[in-house]
Amino acid sequence: MADGLEQPLADFFRVLSCASRVHILRILLQGESSVGVLAEQLGMTGSSVSHQLQILRTARLVRQRKLGKERRYALASEAVRTMLEAGAQCVGSCTTDRLF
Repeated sequence: MADGLEQPLADFFRVLSCASRVHILRILLQGESSVGVLAEQLGMTGSSVSHQLQILRTARLVRQRKLGKERRYALASEAVRTMLEAGAQCVGSCTTDRLF
């Protein structure tokens, strides 16, 4: 039975389908960071990182706060951490034949 969550859930997973966004989230598991630091760690431009962060903010996976003129980014909630850890555990322990 459909409960109307199919499309929002598909949209949510679409946000996670980009390796750069997942990499940003994994870096933020360690704590708050700025666009400049993220760009350096990812080997991306600040503009590209800002674009990916905006997508993650819209999906409510990250939050930002201003620290002087700088914006700092962090995971939006403990639920995001739990989801990333569960996903990593599944990828590490599941095989394709067990997924389907």
